[in-house]
Amino acid sequence: ESLCQYDLTNYPTFLNLMGSTSAQQASVDSGLREDWTFKYIQKLFFYRRFEEIFPQIELFQGTASNSVQLEAVSEYKMAALFERGLKKAIEGANLKNPSQSNERWSEARSNLEEFLTLDSSFGRTNYSVLTNRDLEENAWRAHIVLGDPQTAYSTIPAGDTNDQERFHYLRIQLLQQ
Repeated sequence: ESLCQYDLTNYPTFLNLMGSTSAQQASVDSGLREDWTFKYIQKLFFYRRFEEIFPQIELFQGTASNSVQLEAVSEYKMAALFERGLKKAIEGANLKNPSQSNERWSEARSNLEEFLTLDSSFGRTNYSVLTNRDLEENAWRAHIVLGDPQTAYSTIPAGDTNDQERFHYLRIQLLQQ
């Protein structure tokens, strides 16, 4: 039933059905399970359901280690870590309660540091599945939020004024948030 909802583009219902215990425990062919889980990860990312996406990514990476979708799942993981980290940093900056703010900042730091670790071993300069995103800018933003803009800036060649301007613009955008 969940795949029918997916095909009908009724994604909220698809997500609810996929999140159910019966769907997670259903006995299905491994190829179908792989396709099912990949579609679930795609929609969890689309709807920014970060708390649910990471366990699904770990499950996929553990059970479908030979999948052609493995690289795409890695991209979803990196992008989700970045977005969740940025979201938590903004939440933390806007909270009045120091304890809550510190908790959000701790989560932000953890997500952004893991994103940067994965980025450093990614082996490519940009996403191939999430083509509307810019991996380099995500890494720059993560470094800026973590208080280390010099590391990001040092990756820009000295004569590349276009990227230098992009970088400074990103810093201004982040300060406004």
